[in-house]
Amino acid sequence: MKTKNLLLRILPITALVLASSLCGGHAASSFDVPILQSSDGRIEGVLAKREFLFRLPEHIRYEPGAELLLDYRSSPLLLDVSTLTVSINGRQMASARLGHSEDRAESQESSSMKVPIPEGVLQPGWNRMEFRCLLQTTRTLCRDVDNPAAWVELSPDSLVRVAYSDQPLFAELQRFPESITEPLLMRIGEFRSPATQIPPEPMVSLLIPWEAGDPELRSLLIAASRLGQTVYTPPEAVRVGDLGEFPSESEKRNGLLIAARDHLEGMSLPGHVKKALADLQPGEGMLAELIQGPPDGVQRRWILISGADGEGLEIAALALGNSGALRGVPSNPWIIAQAPAISPILEKASQPSVGPLNLSSLPDGEILLRGLFRNTAARMVSFPPGFETSTGGFLDLLITHPGNLDKTSALEVRLNDTVIGGVALTPENTGPIHQRIAIPAGIAGRDPSVITVSSYLDIGGVDCAHRHEERAWLNLSGDSVVDLQTSRLKIDDLSNLNQICLLDPFLRRAVLIVPDSPGVQRNGLLKTIGMHLGSRLSTMPVLWPQVAVYGDEREPDVARVQGRSGLVLGSAFEWPQALGENARLVVEGSPRSADRLLLRGEEVPRLDFDSTLSFVQLVASPWSPDEYFAAIGGIEGLGGNSTWKMLAEPEVFERLGGTVSAIDEGGRLITYDVRSVQEVSLSDHVRTAFATGLNAEEVVDRGIRKTEAGIAATVLNVGIGFLSALALAGAFLIQRIVLRNRRKKITEEGDEL
Repeated sequence: MKTKNLLLRILPITALVLASSLCGGHAASSFDVPILQSSDGRIEGVLAKREFLFRLPEHIRYEPGAELLLDYRSSPLLLDVSTLTVSINGRQMASARLGHSEDRAESQESSSMKVPIPEGVLQPGWNRMEFRCLLQTTRTLCRDVDNPAAWVELSPDSLVRVAYSDQPLFAELQRFPESITEPLLMRIGEFRSPATQIPPEPMVSLLIPWEAGDPELRSLLIAASRLGQTVYTPPEAVRVGDLGEFPSESEKRNGLLIAARDHLEGMSLPGHVKKALADLQPGEGMLAELIQGPPDGVQRRWILISGADGEGLEIAALALGNSGALRGVPSNPWIIAQAPAISPILEKASQPSVGPLNLSSLPDGEILLRGLFRNTAARMVSFPPGFETSTGGFLDLLITHPGNLDKTSALEVRLNDTVIGGVALTPENTGPIHQRIAIPAGIAGRDPSVITVSSYLDIGGVDCAHRHEERAWLNLSGDSVVDLQTSRLKIDDLSNLNQICLLDPFLRRAVLIVPDSPGVQRNGLLKTIGMHLGSRLSTMPVLWPQVAVYGDEREPDVARVQGRSGLVLGSAFEWPQALGENARLVVEGSPRSADRLLLRGEEVPRLDFDSTLSFVQLVASPWSPDEYFAAIGGIEGLGGNSTWKMLAEPEVFERLGGTVSAIDEGGRLITYDVRSVQEVSLSDHVRTAFATGLNAEEVVDRGIRKTEAGIAATVLNVGIGFLSALALAGAFLIQRIVLRNRRKKITEEGDEL
């Protein structure tokens, strides 16, 4: 009887628990994470290894059932002693045999592998996948290291399938921006796939008032730059919209609501948030995180950036732009009375390393490379954007290696992408021995900056199937010294256009001067530039860029532009409004006619040029000495995609130079330097380069020929000048000799008399 009563008591409880789990939770679902971040999935070399990193979100629960799906193909010349092994987070998942036996015909086949991933292997945040291969085309000793036939190629369709279930969200303002962008990680393949015909829906919304001013646009720029710091978030995954879209947008995606208190009247906000807004004093800002949707349904995360007025709104945005301040959020909503200060510890992150540093003081410290042939290790060093190396810097490496290394063994050292030196590893320098490598001047800082050491360790003929890490190794002691000598980066032509906003790693010296005409194009470009800047400053704890608005009867706020460099966005007809009458503009719209342009003072019909043409010109700041602006935009409007290409695409901005450049939608680009004498006028140069029928390659070839012709003309002029000077010197010398002989003759005749 007691047992029966006990069962009667347990059964309802069990039923309630099951019902709760079914109603309150969600059935396990899955999403796919591509392994490759680009189309390059090739693994090469007899002993080859390659690592791939992928990131997983933190707002979900991971369930059993994850899988690794690999598609790959290998060289048809590989023998069946070849192997491939894959590991995730240090745990071996699977191995496969590659190649064919010697008595079989060569054939190239694609292969697939489906591997269950044990529970607990995948982790929220960064995960590391490593491929290690033995790729042999002969059964002889392992010497053919650089055989181009030794390869395996992963397909872009290779992926990790993650099983998960949703869990209720809670306020995590401290985790911004990842807390807002991490749902994108579950659809990252849609944004990376080149085969996607229809653009995927954005994952994040930034909503601001239609009539936005300096505070709203600056807050937008700060928020966008912080979103860009995630690196994995492409600009097309973030949309900019109007404040009135909040009811519909908050049901579709995560986002940020950016507006001062007076613009939020009538908005559907939680009661405690409305009360906190109403209680704000003048100059106070507020950050609040809103969870939209029921706990047992679809939920979205939104962050409200607001203030009692424009000043308070900017204070709230500055707090959002300071990761150190966010870590100490005391409450939700968070009332902010003043802009957060930058502590000396944070300030140190904006400066390069000073003085000699031991390698042991860098993250991960001492370097030990083990294994045959090629190995690489990197160490981060504090050398942020806005700086470049100057003369006198060096690396003093304390090297040790075994005496059995073959004469082909060596190490190479890079700072960022620049090779700065190498050392041959011979029996004479087995060590410990000091080797000094000078760091050349002119290398630009990055975030993060890395010193990369690559080794080639050869111990002669060995059986590659047995790895010989214990016999082939290289040690760089923690007592090795890094001495970076740096100076401020100087902007002297458009070859540094992509650095003009990065003169301070916290973006405090960066300002975007934008027209006051509201619109999706302007706000979208502001968002895209902000995200691009953030992606290049991914580890910086503070991002505080500035925005200044200008218009027909509105000059940029001097306090916002003084002491800063940056970009002037707008059309050729709007740049004079932004920079004032005293700015020396090479390209501008004619003040007398909307149908004419001024190119270096020459008035030309605008119909002579394609309306899609975009210009960029370097202009000295009219507000501060030693500061510069790049006025960029189209003949009409902001210049569209061409403007973006000049700012962000390396294949375009690396071709920029001089003080003026122009580009059209077809990618044809020219440069012009008004500081030196040119063969043709700017207007003729533009007309010729963008003539109908020329493609981008022909424009480049024509530019090369023009440069070569200019060099030849310079050489000819110098030669003519030199010969003329030589002739004059010869004539003068002859004249002096004649005069001397004549005087001598006269003197002799006088003596005779």
